[in-house]
Amino acid sequence: MMQLDRLSLGRMAKELGFVRDTLEKVCRLADVLKFMESDERKYRTWCLENHLFLNPLNDLINMETAFAHDPLTITHYTEGVNERNGDAKRSVEPPKWFAMLNQLKEEYIYSRFLCFDGSVKLGELHFADKEVKLSLASYDYVNYSIRLEELKSAFKNLFSIFDQIAFFINEFWKLNFKEHDADAEHVFKCECYPKDNVALLALYWSYCEFWERFGDAKSASERKLKNLRNALEHKYVKVHEYAYQGPFKIEDDRIYHISEDELRSCAMRLLELSREWIMELVYAVGIEESKKDNGEEIIHLDIVDYDDEWKR
Repeated sequence: MMQLDRLSLGRMAKELGFVRDTLEKVCRLADVLKFMESDERKYRTWCLENHLFLNPLNDLINMETAFAHDPLTITHYTEGVNERNGDAKRSVEPPKWFAMLNQLKEEYIYSRFLCFDGSVKLGELHFADKEVKLSLASYDYVNYSIRLEELKSAFKNLFSIFDQIAFFINEFWKLNFKEHDADAEHVFKCECYPKDNVALLALYWSYCEFWERFGDAKSASERKLKNLRNALEHKYVKVHEYAYQGPFKIEDDRIYHISEDELRSCAMRLLELSREWIMELVYAVGIEESKKDNGEEIIHLDIVDYDDEWKR
């Protein structure tokens, strides 16, 4: 609603010939109607329908608007006084895990918005695409647009979250990998990976889907996602308007081929997986906190929320 105090509302009501309470209800109704037609409502409804909020309640089948937000966070973290001795900066700063989680959440939410924008705005020409000279380089219904680049960018951003989570695990659980080796490939396959934490075990088995074949499957169930990521990052990929027949591999023209529907499906699948991974990471930290013996002297530090008004 318009940010008006009671005095300002009273003054405006008098000028317009309204009762103040009536004017306040009109202003609220105008805000509700504006929201109902807004892109924000469409975006939040899409997130709810696809169960993409960082909120365990969004997994429920019965959707409620109360679930349409991302409250997931590290609820508490205990640190012994001895862990901070000799470090003046750390003595006043919150533990680094909160900053790491902030970045993971923002990158996920940005990618989620790109998927929304790239999925729902079919048939709309983006103003940035106007007057951009492209050649009709083939006759097989290949599409080029800002919208498709949003889907590609979302996919690549989401895939990098896996390595960032692995880096977090390496730091938090002190696995002692050097910076350049602290990636998903090394962390999840190492013998010292902490499988006694059930949430970390869930992350481990989820990562196995990218490289390990189970049962009578011909390949790892999520192997295509990994192949698509490598192609988007390092090669060339044509996105076709219609279904493209054949396996996803580099063709004689030295280009990979995929349909728009398949690209969107892969991006949405990766969105679901990255959401699952971020949530499991937070659960893993909570499980680890429950194991701590708080007998030693500890520091209690309240973490202030980062206000929405600062996100500019």
